[in-house]
Formats: sequence, C-alpha cells, structure tokens
Amino acid sequence: MAGYTENSIGFPVAKKTADGTDHPVIINQITMRPIHRDTADLTKWRNATRSAEASIPRRVSLYDLYEDITTTDGHVIAVWQKRVDAVTSADWQFTDKDGNPIDAINQLIDCIGFEDLLTEILNAKAWGYSMVEPTFLERNGRHEFSLFTVPRKHMRPDRGVIAKEQTGDDGVYIREGIYAKTIMEVGKAKDLGLLLSAAQYSILKRGDISDWAEFIEIFGRGIIDATWDGFDEAQREQLSESLLKMGGSGIIIRPNGTTIDIKQGTGNANGDLQEKFMSAMNKEISKVLLGSTETTESSKSSGYAQSETHQDQDEKKNETDIQFVRRILNSRFITLLEAAGFSTNGGTFTIKAKSQLSLKDSFTIEKSMALELNMPIDHNYFYEKYGMPKPTDYDAQIKAIDEAKNAENEAKQQALNPAKNDNTPGASKDKKDKKPKPVTLTDRGILSLLKSFFVQAPAQAGAQPNRSLVMTNCCGGHLTKLSLPNSEFDDDALIKRFWDAKGSLDFDVALFAYTAQTLADGLKKGWNKKSDLVQLTDIGFTYGVDDPALLTAFEQNLFRFSASKTLAEAQELNRLFRNAKDFEMFYQNAKLKTEVFNKGWLETEYNTAVLTGEAAATYTRLMGRVQTFPFWQYKTVADNKVRYQHQLLHDLILPANDPRWKRIFPPNGWNCRCYIVPRMAHEVKGLDRKAMRDRADAYFDTAEFEKAKAQGWGVNRADSGEVFTANQFYIKKFPGKAAKLLDNLGAKDYGLPSYSNAKKAATAEAPKFEGTAEQFKAAQEVFNDVPVIRDYHNRPVGLLNTFDKHTGKAERLPLLQALKETLKQADEVWINSYSGDAYDNFVSIKYYKDATLIVVSKISGGKVYEVTTWFPLAEKKEVIETYRRGLLIFSKK
Repeated sequence: MAGYTENSIGFPVAKKTADGTDHPVIINQITMRPIHRDTADLTKWRNATRSAEASIPRRVSLYDLYEDITTTDGHVIAVWQKRVDAVTSADWQFTDKDGNPIDAINQLIDCIGFEDLLTEILNAKAWGYSMVEPTFLERNGRHEFSLFTVPRKHMRPDRGVIAKEQTGDDGVYIREGIYAKTIMEVGKAKDLGLLLSAAQYSILKRGDISDWAEFIEIFGRGIIDATWDGFDEAQREQLSESLLKMGGSGIIIRPNGTTIDIKQGTGNANGDLQEKFMSAMNKEISKVLLGSTETTESSKSSGYAQSETHQDQDEKKNETDIQFVRRILNSRFITLLEAAGFSTNGGTFTIKAKSQLSLKDSFTIEKSMALELNMPIDHNYFYEKYGMPKPTDYDAQIKAIDEAKNAENEAKQQALNPAKNDNTPGASKDKKDKKPKPVTLTDRGILSLLKSFFVQAPAQAGAQPNRSLVMTNCCGGHLTKLSLPNSEFDDDALIKRFWDAKGSLDFDVALFAYTAQTLADGLKKGWNKKSDLVQLTDIGFTYGVDDPALLTAFEQNLFRFSASKTLAEAQELNRLFRNAKDFEMFYQNAKLKTEVFNKGWLETEYNTAVLTGEAAATYTRLMGRVQTFPFWQYKTVADNKVRYQHQLLHDLILPANDPRWKRIFPPNGWNCRCYIVPRMAHEVKGLDRKAMRDRADAYFDTAEFEKAKAQGWGVNRADSGEVFTANQFYIKKFPGKAAKLLDNLGAKDYGLPSYSNAKKAATAEAPKFEGTAEQFKAAQEVFNDVPVIRDYHNRPVGLLNTFDKHTGKAERLPLLQALKETLKQADEVWINSYSGDAYDNFVSIKYYKDATLIVVSKISGGKVYEVTTWFPLAEKKEVIETYRRGLLIFSKK
C-alpha cells in the first residue's frame, strides 16, 4: 500500500501528513527501557510515591511497581479486567446529530484499535494518566486504526511532554502543532491513579504468600523424630543419610537398632492466619479497584442477598466507567477524528440500549405501546410470541371492533363541532380539502384586551414629610407564589381545527391571542405592583413608573414571541396529524402536546413575564434616583429553593453604573425570584468594592451562568426592551423563517372584511392640515421634552428626526392631521416586516372615503417609540397585501 510502512504490530502507518510532510510518529522518537523488576516492599512504594509527587515529578519507579503488580497479581488482574470488560463489551455506536449512523466511524468501532482505545481510556483511572496515538488507515474499503500507547514512564503530564528518555526532561511537546491533532491525553496531570492505593496491599499480600509458602514447606508434613543408640557413629551417619534420601516419598530404610517416630503438626500452626491476611488484602484491593468485594471472590459468611447488593454496585460502577469513556470519546477522540478528515456531522458516541426483559415486562411494555401510545402492532405478533390461540372468527371480531370504534369517533367529532356534522340539513357534501374558517377577532381584538395595561403610567405624587426614611423592597412581591391565571382556552376546539385542516394549518389566531394576552397580563401584574413603590418620606417624594417606549418594546416582544410559539405548536400538531391513523390517535397525542405548550411551558413563561415586569419597573425607578441611591444590593429570597449559583450573588453590592448589572440584574434565569434593594452612599461606607467585583466575576465563570447565557439570560431586560431574548424563541430564526409563514396571514385569516368593503364602510374624508411642520409640532403635547402624538392606547409616539426628514416633502404636510387621527383612531394595527427583514413595524391603517392612510411607527433600541413614515395607500392588490398582513394586533371590526 503506497505511502504506508509497517509498524511493530503489522498495521500500515502513514508516512506523510495531510500537507505532505513526514509524519513525526512518537514511537520513533523515544527510547523505551524494559521494566525493572526487583523485590518490592512498603519502603520502596513510599519512596516511589514521593518521587512521583516531587516538585520535579518522576514516575519511573512507581510505574515499574504498577507494571509489576498488574502483570503478576492475579487478583488485581481479575478485578480490573472486570471493569475493562464492561466498557469494551458495551454495544458502541456513532450517530450524527439527527440520530443517523455514520458508517465510516462505525467501521472504526468494529476494529481492534477501538477496543485498545477503550481499554487505555479506562486505564487512565488506574494509572492516573494515559497518552495514546491512533494511526488511521483504510484497507479493503474499510476504515480502521491501530493504537500506540505512549509508555507511561516517558509521560510528563504536568508539562504536556513525552520525554525521549524515561528519566530525562528533553522530549516532544504535544499540546501544540501536529501532535495536538494526533495524540490524545486522558486523566488529570497530578493523579497517580487507583493503583497507588492497591499497590500497598499487593506488596503486603506478596510478602504474606511468601511466608505462607515457607510455612507450608516447614509444617506441611509431619516432623520426623529419629533416635540411635548414641555410641555407634556409623549408625548415626547411616540414619542421617536415610532421612535425607526420604524426600517426599514417605519411605525410609534404616539399620537395626534405630527408632523413627513421625510427629504430625498440631495446635494453631495450620496456615489459617496467612490465609485470612491474604483474603483481607484482596478485599482491600477489590474496594480500591472495584468499589465492592463480593463479586470477584465469594465470602463464606455472605449470602445471596449480600452478593446481589454488591452486583448492583458493580453495575453502577460499570455505568460510571462507560459514561467516563463516552465523554472522553465525545470531547477528545472526536477532535482527532475530525483532524484526520472524518466527517462527524455533529454526532456522538453512544451505547445501544440492550433489552433483557422478562416475558411479563415485555408484554407490559408492548401493551402500553399498543393501547396508551396508539402504536400499531401486528396482532399476529402477539399470538405467535405469547402462544395465544387465534379465534376461528378472528376477522369478524376485528370488523365489529373497528365499526364500534368508528362510531365512537364520529360521535366525538360531532360533539366537538356539531355545525360540521355532514348529516345536518344543508351541510356541504364537498369532500375536497378546504382551509378551515378563521377565528374572527371582533371589537375584543388582541390589544383591546390589553388596553388597561398600556394606558399612561401613574403620575408622580407627593407625600407628607417625615424625619424617617421608609423603604419597601423593590421586588416585594418576590415571595408571592406565581401561577398561570385560570384559562378558558379550548384545547379541544384547537385540536378540532387542526384535524379539519388536514395538517395544513400553519397558524391559529385564537391560540396566538390567548398566548399573547396571558403573557401581557403577567407583565402587567409585575409592572403595576403597588408594593413596589419606593417612598422617600424624608424628602417628601413618591414616584411611580412612566416609560411608555419600554412598555411598547415589551409589547412587541411578547407578540413576536407568542407568534413564534404559535407557529411551533402548529408545526407539532400538523406533524401529529400526519402520523395519526385516526382521529382518536390524533386527539390523544395532540391533547398531551397542548397540555405541555399551553399549560406547562406557558406557566413558566407567564412567571418570567411577571418577574420581568417587576424587575423592569424597579430598574426604571432606580435609574431615576441614582443620585439618591448610587449603589444597588443583590438579594435572593434566601430559602431552600434558591439555586446555589445565585447564592454566590446574595448581598452583592455594586455601584448602580457598574456594567456587571447588565448581566446579573434579575431575573437572570427561569423562575428567578431574586431582587434589588437600593442603597445610599453612607449605607455602604467601607465597602470592599474589589471583593464585590471579584464575587460577580466569579459567578460569570460558573457553568450555571454559561448555561443561563446560552438560554437567553445574562442580559438586563429593562435595558434591552425584551421579555424573551432571541435564544428563547421557539423558532430560533425569527423573524426569518417565521416571517415567511406570518406574511401569508392576511385580513381573511383574521375574519376582517375585504379592502373594498372596509373602504366602503368609511364615513368621513381625510382631514387636511394647513401650515408648516414646525407649527404642527409646536401644537402637540410635549412628553419628556419631545413633541408626541398619542396612539390608540394613549401611548406617546415621538416626532423625532425621522419625522422632520419626511416633512421635507411637500406632499406629506397636508396629511399631518390625518396622521394624528390614524394613530389615535386606527381601524387596524398590524405588526409586520414591510420595510426589511425585522418583524418590528407597527402599521396603523385608517380608512377614509377619499383615501386610506398608512402610518408606520417603530421602537428604536427599546427606548424610543417614534413615527417613521406616513402616506396614502396605493390601491393595488399587491400593495394592499403588503401592509394588511402579518400579526393583526388591533381591529375595530
């Protein structure tokens, strides 16, 4: 095979790297020495340990000792092999992110090198560290690899070096360059492994066995007591020679006049002491390497129950080992695979589930699949597997059952929607697929349900002066248990609409309205908490919250999030329809899905909206009083439900302008109940600001924060104007993918009249404005130093730079009075993306007899709500549909 050479075990080894240079195989760069075996005792074990733990660590002596006991101690070999066998005998597989097997990598799993790799990964637990270098090749159309294990005496894990000599320092650094892509490290740099503890027991046992062998040699046979007459020296010599020749035969030849008596060993000198000591050492080795003692050697005193307990412990240990090996494969070996050119497609190594069920358990599971999950299973399978006799009239019985079931399903459908009953006189008999009739929005349109929320916030009011400073908690409602408001939303009707649509209903208006209303109610509840008012009675001032731009930004965010969730739920219900064999199966599965979406998940989202409303109102108030309260203190509820990582922030005090608040201002996690208390400068006198900053930075380094950030937290919602961030949307590519679906929604889908009919219903002509733009602006209300026009919910919409640019065109000036009327008395308000990709335009429409006016307003940076453009609508179908589409959030019709 061109480009390869043979290594010591017969596998071809690549001589060139991908860029054509010589492959610097590690085995060719080190000088390996034989194992040094000599008599071991505890002194040598202790000295070897000290050498391995020294400031310049050397593990040569210790690893020689490990090698000796792992190749000569039968108990160590047997115990550790049990753990290795559990890992190597597992049914490994590699699948991509969608669960599909990747053949090239699964071929590697089926080669000898993979078993060696699993063994060496697990051996890192015994030895403390492993380094391996796989060599990949393709032979006979199949991928395989050989594995070179770096001699452990040459490893310098503290420095990431493989020494050329086992006692030296000069070597190859493997954490950069080509070796970082070809050599895999496993273990912790300072870990000396389980064998460190096991070695001492093996050494003691080895001395014990040696003593035992000597004992047996001495006392294993009877002691010979021979006598002679004491005068004849020749007789003594003959007797001595005869005894020496006796050997193990038990035969003796002696001259006359001598006496021999063989004494049998008695008393306690029977070897029991040595046997007990060896058994005790083996048990200690088992505890160290296996975690239990009963499954390698049986105990005279233990029974079946105790043995079963230890078997369970073994299985748990095996599961832990498999998880350890799996994580190493998925984090480190995959890196080597990708460097070698294998396409992993986001996949992972997993273990195929093994089924070893009893007949009873198997039947229970299969029955649940057939009855509870409505999963079709061949009846003949049950008859054959369980030996059940099949009725002679089987077909007739099945037919009767199906007819009864069909009648029951028809009754359910009629009960859910009697008007759809085909037997009703005058009902349509057309069986062609038709788009279901939309749910009509009447004058109780979505935003009209929310009108009480988006009115102007309460004005600031004074209070009677007092000498004391009284302050309630800014998040005083944090102790209140939050729960989803009672809902009258009809899940059954929703399921019926999707069934009638035959899997083609992409969006449900009623579901969207319900979700948006619920979340807005939660935000309103948090924002308007009366207990949250901060009363500064010593300076005679009480303030509320008035930030209509922020509220409008939250509103838009909730509508977009609700639309995303509605689209996602619709996709799930359509999928269930396609997989259902009948209405009963669809209904059962859809009911479970709607329970999750519309109750379980919605409750968490509702709680988040409440807490966000509280926190945003608090933040707005605090920002208005930073001169009085220049410091903020982070508080948890301090009960047993507070997550550990948030406890790290409890009583954290930082300046109000510290940028860290942008990442930790609560809520900063799902169902987070933390809150902020403002502090005056004198209250934090002597504060160690660096220590406080370090505490916050330590939290940012936690896995909890990284996880929260990945889920869309780690931001200040009051600063970003979002209740839910982009990462928390059900459709991640919102508005991209979602916009394409939402843009298909038009007036008809919401039950609105056609454009021509809406125009005919107009009763007045568009008012004309005569004057200049400056005159118009001067006549308007001023809010926060900005001229504004109030919209249909009495929210101020700013006339800013964009307005000034548009009034530069003479044809727009006469429309200014109509602009004001359209915002205040809109016939329809839509959210869509007419001017770009972002779904962030409020499009207000007002029908006049002589024209239809379009006014577009927009939130900028979550802070500014302003008019961006206004113009008469060109009465062309494609133009009309450009603006009357997307999310209808208000309608008078």
